[in-house]
Formats: sequence, structure tokens, C-alpha cells
Amino acid sequence: MCHTLSKSIVLKNLLTNNRDTKENLYSFFDHKMETDINFQNIADYYKNILIKDASIVNALCKEHDKELFAEIENNNRNFNPQTEKLQYLEYALKACLFQVFYVVTNIKYMAKLVETCKSVTYPSGDYDFFCDYHNDIEYLFEAFELQKKIIKDIINYKNNSSIDSKLNTILIQLPISKINFSLAEMKYIRVCLKNKTNEIHCFVNVINYGSPYLVISSYEPLKSMESKIKELFRDEKSFEKWETISFIFDELLYYSQNVFFNKHYIEKLSKFEQTLLYCIHRGYSIDDLINANFVEKSPKEVFQQIVRKMIVK
Repeated sequence: MCHTLSKSIVLKNLLTNNRDTKENLYSFFDHKMETDINFQNIADYYKNILIKDASIVNALCKEHDKELFAEIENNNRNFNPQTEKLQYLEYALKACLFQVFYVVTNIKYMAKLVETCKSVTYPSGDYDFFCDYHNDIEYLFEAFELQKKIIKDIINYKNNSSIDSKLNTILIQLPISKINFSLAEMKYIRVCLKNKTNEIHCFVNVINYGSPYLVISSYEPLKSMESKIKELFRDEKSFEKWETISFIFDELLYYSQNVFFNKHYIEKLSKFEQTLLYCIHRGYSIDDLINANFVEKSPKEVFQQIVRKMIVK
């Protein structure tokens, strides 16, 4: 068992008081029907979780966990220039480990479901059970190959004290004191450049690591989107801009599974704001919510308010 978000570094720094390890974090609770959601019962769609139980996957033994992530766990403030390339690999591995575990769990669930309820395989509207099952199987092989590649790069570095990895990384120190969520996942990051949308499969980490950071890595080239993403987070005022707000919701938080929030941040959100945040997690984009008239008052104002509470200046 291992944490895909470092317990002693990332999760601890997400707490309001990082010395109080009994303080809870919040994550999403998905064992309720999405169709039953409303403003009055939104609290049922969030759950309290202790940092010792957060982001755990059955992927590595304690010995390999300690060995593979030593450069993260042994540097408790900021990125060490001497080992930062290795740290990028380790953060990418954490995102990848979660994704492999999540997809395997989903495949097992779908296989068990078809055993007990064969009617789920009948096509219904836009839903096709076997298409989803096939896509998950394909994605698992892709993610597993990437996991092996990262581990090989890490081992080569540790054995040879030099790195020959093709992993590309965008590291952004966010221009704030703290951000009230952390995540580690594989995502398709989309950025519009010259009226053309670039989509790249990335390992994404949002962490408080001394300072708050956004770490985006990929074995695909990232140069085309690097300056654009850095511009989104150029200064503190950037968090008021609609383009930055859209990126946070539609790229980072959209359909996120391995994401955890500061307890007081979630409790300060209104029921309406909590509902919007949950809907983003369930795969609704900002445009989906606006077009469905889910956001009655100015949508920019609502989402700006959620982001304002999300950051600590």
C-alpha cells in the first residue's frame, strides 16, 4: 500500500494546521446516485477523510514505496535543483500509479456487475457498456506501459547518478501562499493556441510543497503549451481571469478522482458552490452547467468566488 499523494509532504501541507494530523480533509463521495443530487443534500456527496487514509492504493510494498519516492519524501520544502528531474519522475509515477489502480478497480467492478446484472450490457441511449469496458482495457495497457517506463527511468537515475529520461515537465510555482486542494492524476490537458486546441496526455500534480506548485509532465513535447500555461498563473491577479478559472475547473478538476480539499475550504463554500464543484468532478464542464441554466446568476461571478476561496494569498 502507498500514498499517491505524499502523506508527510503534500497531504500534511494541505491541512490548515499541518501539525494537527487528526484534522480531516475532504474528498468526493460517489456511492450515491448522481441523479438525486440537489442543494439540500449536497453534504452527502462529500466525505471526511484522515490523511493517513487519503490517496492510498494497493500498488507498492513499503520498501519500494520508500525507495522510489525518496527524493520527494526527503526534501520537505520546494524542489531541489540537484534532484528536481528525478522529483518530476517521482511525481509522474504517483499520478500514474493512481490511474492504473483506478482503471483496474473500475474494470473489476464492471466485470462483477455483468455477472450479477446482465441487463447493464443492453445499449441505452448514448451508453454502451462493452465500449466503456473495451476503452478501459485499452487505457490500462497504455497507462501500465507508461508506469513501467517511469520506473525504469527512476532506477536508471538512481543506479547511474545521471538521467536520460525523455520526460518533459512544466513546473509552475503558483503566485500565492497556498492552494486548498491537491491532486495526482493522468489527464488530457487541452490548451488553445492560435485558434487550435492542443491536447496532450499528461501526469498532473497540484501540491503544496513549501510553496504551492502545478507540475505537468509528459513523454510528449510540452513546449507548445508551456508559455500559455505559465501565463495563466503569472501573478496573483491571474486567479480572477476567466481563462485561468476555466483551466482550473475544466482541465485540473474536471472528472478528478484523486483529489483532496482543505476541510475549512469546503465548509466555507455555500451549498450551491459545493454542488457546482461536485458537478465538475462528475464530468460536467463549466459550459455544460451554464448552458443547462444550472448557474442562474452571473456564471463568472459564481466560479470566481469558488476560486477566491480556493487560494490563500
